[in-house]
Amino acid sequence: MTSTNRFLNRLFLVITGLITLAVGVALVLVALPGANSVRDTVGQWRDSQATALADTPIAGIGSLHGSYLPWLLAILCLIVVIIAIVAASTRGRGHTDRILEANDEAGEIVIASRFAESAIEDALSPRRDVANVNVSSYRLKRAAALKVRIRLTAGSAPGPVVEAASGVVSGLDRVLGGGSRVPVLLEIVGASPVRPGHDSRVS
Repeated sequence: MTSTNRFLNRLFLVITGLITLAVGVALVLVALPGANSVRDTVGQWRDSQATALADTPIAGIGSLHGSYLPWLLAILCLIVVIIAIVAASTRGRGHTDRILEANDEAGEIVIASRFAESAIEDALSPRRDVANVNVSSYRLKRAAALKVRIRLTAGSAPGPVVEAASGVVSGLDRVLGGGSRVPVLLEIVGASPVRPGHDSRVS
């Protein structure tokens, strides 16, 4: 995962996929035995398009000529681009490799996000009620944030784990110093159920 916005990544993949699908369908239709009828249909669509352009002239706008449909399509595309830009600026910007950046008299101080991730994982992993700990760092509104995902062991209560995780995060804030508090999203997941028909073996 890069720092590119996830929404823009998916939008780009959707647009690319639709274009590729359209080209593939066109090639398949042309290669079919009934290609002549396909060409006739395309010709009818082309004639309908020419008729629509001729029936929608631009009137009363200076020296412009032609149809207003291409301009309308361009405006719609511009609106889509603006919506994508707004979504990119208001949503998170993906993973980040820096948890803290500060300027000091000695110079710039940069703390890697891997430091915070390892500290939280090492502090919570030895617990008997914790099966797995996964920590990810994100860039959210120009600030770093952490997502801590904890999977419990079977029969464990989430309360003590939440309390322990809160203590670890508070300790991390004290270590970072400077009055900085890193936002943390804590996700508690129950133990994974055993699939029916499968034996659990310990070797």
